[in-house]
Amino acid sequence: MLKKIGVSILCITLILAFVGCSSPAPTSTTEKPEATEAVTSTETTDSAQQEPVVISLGMHVADTQAQEPATWAIIKAFEAANPNIKVNIIGAETDEHVKNMKLLSQTGELPDIFWMLPAPAKEMQEAGYLLDLTEFLDSNPVVSDYLPQSMKDAANADGFQYGLPYQPLVTGFWYNKALFQEYGVAEPVPGTTFDELMSMVAVFKSHNVATIAQGAKSPFSVWAWLTAYCRYGYYDRIDNILAGSDKFNNTDFAAFYGKIAELSKAGAFPTNIATIDYFQAKDMFLQGQSAMFDSGHWDAQAISEALGENAGFWWGPTFTDG
Repeated sequence: MLKKIGVSILCITLILAFVGCSSPAPTSTTEKPEATEAVTSTETTDSAQQEPVVISLGMHVADTQAQEPATWAIIKAFEAANPNIKVNIIGAETDEHVKNMKLLSQTGELPDIFWMLPAPAKEMQEAGYLLDLTEFLDSNPVVSDYLPQSMKDAANADGFQYGLPYQPLVTGFWYNKALFQEYGVAEPVPGTTFDELMSMVAVFKSHNVATIAQGAKSPFSVWAWLTAYCRYGYYDRIDNILAGSDKFNNTDFAAFYGKIAELSKAGAFPTNIATIDYFQAKDMFLQGQSAMFDSGHWDAQAISEALGENAGFWWGPTFTDG
């Protein structure tokens, strides 16, 4: 019987999808009488007919097959390789999922494995809700060696490994080449500047086309701006911010926030940005109603199917003051 202990899978930037370890039943090379072999065969048959082991997996999307197809494929491959194990997915959109996991942690009903943001995962570890994965890493060097130490350290508290990375976050702006060609706008390339982005916004706005599809009702959907944060000194400041000697409201970050305000004032975002979420923004882009979309690698399949050769990807603008 499985012990219901939650394992937090953190949303950070390197990949460890799911690790399936199945051990064959122990065998013996000692010859045995024919009657004994017959009994062993019957026992094996009975064992194969036992109820499957069920692993519960808490996901931050409502439909894993549609919204996280790579993870879905891994789960199906794992089940095929381990026919006596069934993965029961418990899914909800991110905000609801995080809330649900917090509630379940207090009632002792957490899924066996679940996706979680770093901050609440740390709180769960401090409260004693999570499993220490140190022994797992020690027993699986192929996994441990694959992960840089910095990634393991991100979910380690004084030697207690309470989480592992979930997937890589390759993020930026998807763009529709057809719209750029239609309105005579040069496609963005590595090194395209913020001022050049502002010029794009002016052209698209003049044709009543949103430049960047973004939904403010999904506060997590700011992936394309993470690189910009780095350009404005995120890694130079974050340690001091966490230590309490610096603040997010500093001159460098304020300059970056100012750029976002400039884009908003210029009309870069949908007029209904405050009332739509990430999925509605995605649909807007897929339907050709915006030139760009703030997203990442997880939407590659859907965007490729919708736009085909007109799908492009851009890391985001450079800044003269960042």
